[in-house]
Amino acid sequence: MPRLNSFYLCPQKWTSPFHLDKEESYHFLKVLRGKKGDIIRLFNGQGKEGLFKVKNIQKKQIELECLNIKVHPEPQNKIIVGLAWQRANKRDLILEKCVELQCWEIIFWPGTYSPPFPKEKKSSWEKKIISAAKQSQNLWIPQIKLYSSLREFCSSYDTIENKIFFWEKEKENLISNFKFRKDILVIIGPEGGFCPQEYKFLIEQKFLPISLGNSILRIETATIIGLGYLYLSNHSKQLNNKKE
Repeated sequence: MPRLNSFYLCPQKWTSPFHLDKEESYHFLKVLRGKKGDIIRLFNGQGKEGLFKVKNIQKKQIELECLNIKVHPEPQNKIIVGLAWQRANKRDLILEKCVELQCWEIIFWPGTYSPPFPKEKKSSWEKKIISAAKQSQNLWIPQIKLYSSLREFCSSYDTIENKIFFWEKEKENLISNFKFRKDILVIIGPEGGFCPQEYKFLIEQKFLPISLGNSILRIETATIIGLGYLYLSNHSKQLNNKKE
């Protein structure tokens, strides 16, 4: 069976009768050239998905007939990533990869070497992560949060035992030797790296410095390599558990 086109319906609207919202209807009609009778995949970004048949098309509203719905449990091991604020031209790519690599939460915080920090989230960020979830078929859309400082951010997640940060000067703890277990909090610094005070603070907070190799990496490269390894490690662990 070919891969079905995916559409997002927010949890608040996940009720019968089912309809695609305005943006998703436009995408179905104008971009995909969909028609009545098509079968699509619908998901709510919180672990629920289903197959739906396009029942009726009236003007710009599309009515759906539910064929089946499946509810998935939350993942046992979650990746929470804390990203130092970075330049706008890198943000879309980083958000996209965080979704594809199944991060549970995405937190932005202002590093010493970060550009000016925003006061509130932008609607364009949510559109980007929804688009990435549709493409990758990630059932869980990560929540985006803003914290005004590294200290405030870390204090909000002090119950997590597994805490690491990527540090270009680390010589011993290579990412490939790291064992993924339980939930993990990952902090990634800005393009200029962590300042000495931030490094000291993270060590005091029991974060483990992790090396991604000998090269000085751009923030988007470090995000893909580091989170990519954790993603593969987590899924390898899940597969091994199923075999047992």
